[in-house]
Amino acid sequence: GLLAVAVSRGEVGVDVEPVDANLSESMALRIMTQPELQEYEAKPDEEKQKERVRIWTAKEALFKASAAACFDPLKQDTMEGVWRSFDTEVNGKGYIFSVATATPEKIRIYKDIKL
Repeated sequence: GLLAVAVSRGEVGVDVEPVDANLSESMALRIMTQPELQEYEAKPDEEKQKERVRIWTAKEALFKASAAACFDPLKQDTMEGVWRSFDTEVNGKGYIFSVATATPEKIRIYKDIKL
């Protein structure tokens, strides 16, 4: 499994999904803003699944950071720069995780931590 933890002095949200998550194109299209949709449609077909998951995790992270206060996915553009998305692999399986915070330049990633 995979665990994502975010610690911040301000609002923060984090989401992680497997790259091959069962996220249909019709579901993803319902949460994309026009700029996101244009960028998505410009991707080659083989990259679209990963982009759907990337946008989904970014929206989830933004939702969690907002504490769900009047969150509208069609008004939260993931291209605005308050989030970062990362690819990682655990036991040979690919994941995408996104973090939304007011200070995305301060995000630090630690992986393969043994407890």
